[in-house]
Amino acid sequence: MPIPTSSLRSERICVWCGLALVVLLGVGFVLAGLVPPPSPASSGEQIRDFYAENADLKRVGIILLSVGGSLFLPFGVAVAAQLRRIEGPGSPAAYVQLGAATITAATTIIYTFMMLTLAYRPDGRSPDVMLALNDLAWLPFVGVWSPGALQAAAVAVAIFADRRPPGERILPRWLGWVSAWMAFTSLTGSLVPFFTDGPFAWNGLIGFYVAATVFLGWYLAVFTVLLRTTAPRVRGAAT
Repeated sequence: MPIPTSSLRSERICVWCGLALVVLLGVGFVLAGLVPPPSPASSGEQIRDFYAENADLKRVGIILLSVGGSLFLPFGVAVAAQLRRIEGPGSPAAYVQLGAATITAATTIIYTFMMLTLAYRPDGRSPDVMLALNDLAWLPFVGVWSPGALQAAAVAVAIFADRRPPGERILPRWLGWVSAWMAFTSLTGSLVPFFTDGPFAWNGLIGFYVAATVFLGWYLAVFTVLLRTTAPRVRGAAT
């Protein structure tokens, strides 16, 4: 049964949300001056000074982070649609991936609003409160790795379970390996709560830079594949 053109167009919009979320997150981090994030070894006074400096620009950047985070959900819908085409209507991988995308979107919004609270009136709060709020925002924001890893693992499982001939597969096998690698490397987030400095801290080389590169790189890889996968079907349905 052909897929309605309107449904394909809606799916195409959801696919483009993958690129939009990467751009919004990247621009938001830069505008807010969060590259790198404030050090977990900082004192409460240093945290207060950090959020008081260019506070309006930080607020704008953090709002962009929140908007970008909300786009994890529609992009997750686009990924789930492809996994359903691989596994069929009862696709467990599609539901797991979509549920994990929902958690990723919700937690991103929650933790970015904690950052907004820090930038809202930093001069009116005690250093101890600023320090606690900063820990509460950044420790899970960087260290909670399981929803993203679960998304990638679900994609990998579905791709590897696809027994179609290579030319007929919905998603390429290499994306399964990239997804498996993303899920595995996400485990480094488990080390973030044990360090306040060094490469595994939330502002460190591995804890932040490598993790962000792998995380956002996976979304770009999936976006690229889905863009190519959905385009011919949209054109075919429209003609």
